[in-house]
Amino acid sequence: MFLHSLFTKYLRKGSDDLADKTSRLPLELYRPVIEALANSPECSKTDLFHVALTCRAFRVEAQRFLYHRIAFVEGHKSSVRLVKFLRRRQHIAKLVRDLTIRNYGLFTGTRKRKTVSSYALAANFPFSLLPNLDTLTIIRNNHYSDAIGIHDRTLPSDLFTTLGTQLSSNSLTTYRCWLPMPSSHFFDFLLHQNKLEHLVLGDLSNNSPDIQTLLGSPSFLPGLLTLDATALNGQLATIMSARHIKALRLTLLPELPGDWSLYGPHLTALDLSSIAGVALQTLKELIPGVPNLRLFLFVANQQCLNEFSLLDPLLNLEALSITILVWGAPLTAFVNKVQRDCKCPKLRSFYVEGPPSSVYHRSPSAISDDAGPEIWTNLGYCCREQWLGCELDQAIRANP
Repeated sequence: MFLHSLFTKYLRKGSDDLADKTSRLPLELYRPVIEALANSPECSKTDLFHVALTCRAFRVEAQRFLYHRIAFVEGHKSSVRLVKFLRRRQHIAKLVRDLTIRNYGLFTGTRKRKTVSSYALAANFPFSLLPNLDTLTIIRNNHYSDAIGIHDRTLPSDLFTTLGTQLSSNSLTTYRCWLPMPSSHFFDFLLHQNKLEHLVLGDLSNNSPDIQTLLGSPSFLPGLLTLDATALNGQLATIMSARHIKALRLTLLPELPGDWSLYGPHLTALDLSSIAGVALQTLKELIPGVPNLRLFLFVANQQCLNEFSLLDPLLNLEALSITILVWGAPLTAFVNKVQRDCKCPKLRSFYVEGPPSSVYHRSPSAISDDAGPEIWTNLGYCCREQWLGCELDQAIRANP
């Protein structure tokens, strides 16, 4: 491997008589080498694992990245091995910050539970071994869910009972689950996670007055910054009206809610990139209500192709992501049109999602100069998740 060949003289094994101590890699360089590899898009987790095998110092540094994010697949034999590994290596378990539980709820019946080891059930996962866990994601494979007809079934509550008893209070900053939630047990769990900043919320099975009161209480999830949900229903509107949500992502927007003006001004990031059919009139009504928006993602359908001037009220917009559905001309013509028609004064970066995807950027000094399209630079292909993560963090941390 390239790193091994580069540092062969530093990594060779043997007695001190065969390897001069002065030829070894200084200890303070192990961490930056591993960090550079871990953050490189060209280095996979397997590559990092191979580097970790070269010497103990690299192994110790690499473990922070190798076990930062793990996945537990309910019902799979790999999950049995994972649980046993975490129990044996509790110093490794302390490195886990991000846990994804896959296919939770597939083994709901007593007969189905008997077909798998108890170690392979998410409700029996030893969460108490992960004291530094701050991100929890629960997902279900759509292929399996559709095949056995449970895609819209509310999640079993036993996992949230386990979380409530084993997971440390106020430990999570991110919780993601697009699946229908068992309201009472779910909210009992959330009541003990006041440091939560990012919430992905599935449909709730209970819309009782008590739940609505809880959602509207400012003391419930007081630090919440970003919200990801299917649509702006009554429960979501209650959450947003009680706190200043900075970022919102929706997958459905049939119409703009009447109370949009109550919480729209607090938004600094809005993601509509999963909606292909937002009506032009809806966008025209929505955009004036988000004057502090710094990041906007949307789909440019046929209606919007000639209406990029509708973004002009966004005087604070800094980053824009556009997904192209239909565009017959070369991509450069589309880019030139956006640069010409979009007059947002602070816009410095936009991501074009289409064939091909590219990032365009203009320097801070050029933002104050009315220099026209030629000031923009094509930075070429960039991972959308990486670009979005960076821009989203800047948007939600920005002062209003």
